[in-house]
Amino acid sequence: MMKKIFFIAVFTIITCLIFSERQIVNFWYLWTGNDAVIVENIIKDFNESQTTYEVKGLQVPDVQKQIAAIASNSGPDVTDNFNTNIGSYASKGILMPLDQLMKRDSYGDDFIKEALNTCKYNGKTYGLPIGITTMMLYYNKDLLKEAGYDRVPLTDKELIEYSLKLTKKDSETGYIKTLGFPDFPFVYYPVNLTFALGGDFITKDGKTLTPDNPGTRKALELIYNFRKTVGIDNIQRFTSSAGGYVTPNDPFIVGDQALRIDGPWLNSLIKEYNPDLNFGIAELPYPEGHKELAGGGELSSSVMFIPSTSKNKEGAWAFIKYICGKVGMKSFAIANGTTPARYSLLKDPDIQKIDGFKEFAERIEKGNLKSFPSFPNQQEYLSQMEQEWELIINGKESLDDGLEKLTKKTLKLLK
Repeated sequence: MMKKIFFIAVFTIITCLIFSERQIVNFWYLWTGNDAVIVENIIKDFNESQTTYEVKGLQVPDVQKQIAAIASNSGPDVTDNFNTNIGSYASKGILMPLDQLMKRDSYGDDFIKEALNTCKYNGKTYGLPIGITTMMLYYNKDLLKEAGYDRVPLTDKELIEYSLKLTKKDSETGYIKTLGFPDFPFVYYPVNLTFALGGDFITKDGKTLTPDNPGTRKALELIYNFRKTVGIDNIQRFTSSAGGYVTPNDPFIVGDQALRIDGPWLNSLIKEYNPDLNFGIAELPYPEGHKELAGGGELSSSVMFIPSTSKNKEGAWAFIKYICGKVGMKSFAIANGTTPARYSLLKDPDIQKIDGFKEFAERIEKGNLKSFPSFPNQQEYLSQMEQEWELIINGKESLDDGLEKLTKKTLKLLK
């Protein structure tokens, strides 16, 4: 018994000495709930994989608190965010460019090109993607079959045709019972449809914003034409009375929505809330006559970055290399169903077992996905567009007037 106590004491002392000599790396992360547990497990794995650094994780889901701390030189050594903030943060000088470290360590060749592009601003790389998000077309197989369709709509023309036929109304009230168009939730699909229909929000040289582009026009025309045909008030009544988004009463999950544009998380939630739902996952429709654009849409990413005020930049870089490396990224993807940002992991047999992953991976490999332009006023640009889009699709402004107004309002956002 005494020997056992002695060895435990010695082991504890040695462990404490080892960890006391390690360099501390403070990692603040936005993840909460089960995602936070997953991240803490990856932190634990990293700490056990080497003896130089000890990462200490802290859940800080308040973005403004993070940024204020970084600006006051009291923030973390490494943290996470979304690619939509890269341009804004980099322009303020609060992010550290990673290009030299990547070149020194020959790190980064395996990242999906467009995912890595989401982390760049003015030609420099300010973060690395740990996971990527893109939207696909979910469809209710039974509802399509009832309407006489044996496949999903492939083009924008077929999308409106299918949607009108798939929408069902109550014979007495005229209210919508089944929504045929992916008009819930509205927040996701106009940007994705713009990209899928061949549009873009900035010129190729990156010098001019293009809120009035052919893809956006086609997307807004589709939405407005559908709403006008079935009744704008009717759509608003359906969306306001529908169950909450990704809840057990979500209209697609309960079978009251035939088509839906959404991300990979919807797949797992369907399996949890309504495992009997007969659904499929397909690419977004492409413009009629332009099959070469098939597989289009938006790609965004969750990003790891090092604040410019980090007190342990080498330690932060070591941890980023691990969590965004094959081992860390694989653990993250399998644990929460995130699509990994590495080409090699798209073929990983363990990750391919994730429900719905195959469809998302095949679409990513086509290479037709685009990312929203990264610049300091990116969020304001998107906010201004959403405001005008709402007016246009609800018939409160014409398409031409709304887009002309939007172009004038956003003219100087890039300067």
